[in-house]
Amino acid sequence: MFNEDSICVDVWCRAVVTGVHPYSVVPDLYNLREEVSKKLEKMEEKSVSAK
Repeated sequence: MFNEDSICVDVWCRAVVTGVHPYSVVPDLYNLREEVSKKLEKMEEKSVSAK
């Protein structure tokens, strides 16, 4: 249902990265939590490889 380009995934990723919400409160709705996790991992990989 959700993918990495979904608005909900983007909003939750930003909320986690900025510290507004911890990952633990991302809703377990369909595959939302899984997609947020994947996107956060990709963001972390890009951050590490940029250093």
